[in-house]
Amino acid sequence: MSAPDSFLPDPPRLFIDADVFLAAAFSPNRLSASNVILRLCELGLLSGNISGAAREEIERNCQQRLPAALPDLRRLIASTVHVLSEPSDELLAEASEQADAKDVVHLATALDANCQFLVTFNVRHYRLAPEAGVTIADPGELLRRIRRAVSTAGRREFADPEDASKEG
Repeated sequence: MSAPDSFLPDPPRLFIDADVFLAAAFSPNRLSASNVILRLCELGLLSGNISGAAREEIERNCQQRLPAALPDLRRLIASTVHVLSEPSDELLAEASEQADAKDVVHLATALDANCQFLVTFNVRHYRLAPEAGVTIADPGELLRRIRRAVSTAGRREFADPEDASKEG
């Protein structure tokens, strides 16, 4: 099983921090913001991405807290996100001024992959330059933005194309 290719021409690209995965994996609430975001990635409505470092962090934390869940967590990773290659040293150096030391690799990877959002519960660990090109958001904030975008979409976006052809 691998992360889905989206049927959308250009779904929003997300970098998903390890803490979001862990919150989803250990939450009994299947409708938590973290779980919903991962499900939207699984459906191809969002393009989910993580770094190899984030994947290692997820697996290490799961192994320590709930080792029996590790196979399910690995399946969740495989079905929801693409694992990105590590960013260049130059990009890491550029990102080092804008994030806490342990989060620099996440920011640099998100920037390298042209992600529109870096989704994390550690929003305060980032100090982005205005021209950074990525928005840092916690899962709840991203879900609020998605809901707002869907609720403000015109009826035309949801109309049946067959109906439009019958009118003409």
